[in-house]
Amino acid sequence: MALKADGTVWAWGTNSNGQLGNNSTKNSAVPVQVQVVTGAEGVSAGGWHSLALKSDGTVWAWGANVNGQLGIGSTQDKKRAVQVPGLASVNELTVGEEFSLAIMVDGTLRAWGRNHAGQLGDGTLTQRLSPIAIPGMSDVTAVEGGERHSVAVTADGTLWGWGSGYWGQLDNGETLPSVTSPATMAESLGPIDLIATGDYYTLVVREVP
Repeated sequence: MALKADGTVWAWGTNSNGQLGNNSTKNSAVPVQVQVVTGAEGVSAGGWHSLALKSDGTVWAWGANVNGQLGIGSTQDKKRAVQVPGLASVNELTVGEEFSLAIMVDGTLRAWGRNHAGQLGDGTLTQRLSPIAIPGMSDVTAVEGGERHSVAVTADGTLWGWGSGYWGQLDNGETLPSVTSPATMAESLGPIDLIATGDYYTLVVREVP
């Protein structure tokens, strides 16, 4: 996906679940405009679904929804963008594999979608069809979703992780299949500035002294 300076969103590639947002399931080898979405200031693309953050703080979603990753209270796929109900004042968003995360303006976190490894961080393994708050997280400045895990950074540079740690991606010295609540990680690295996640691994940029 691409976000243009005029606030429109464009997408290309596979479209089997409507993830291009142009009201079809036909693949496209050239950019097509995502319908409905205007005034966007952020976008995030997952394996099979997409999100856009509009300048008014609302979140719009489209594509696959088998695990509720669109946050609309159902598991129905959407070929055109629909607003995520009850979610406003969002500052930043990201998508993992069949789940979604959002930082609110007040620094708290919301999550929804697949949760089989605890990647939503709400202390359960329960799939969520609508956004829920992640307990204990505040002053969040960045968040990323991987294939089965999530990481976040708070304003003091602390790195937090939850979800699957089976491949060591949570850096807690263990390979646990599920960590359902946020826990500090990579403390030996000191304050963290930037984060990124792959399917089963985590990358960080240390804060410059």
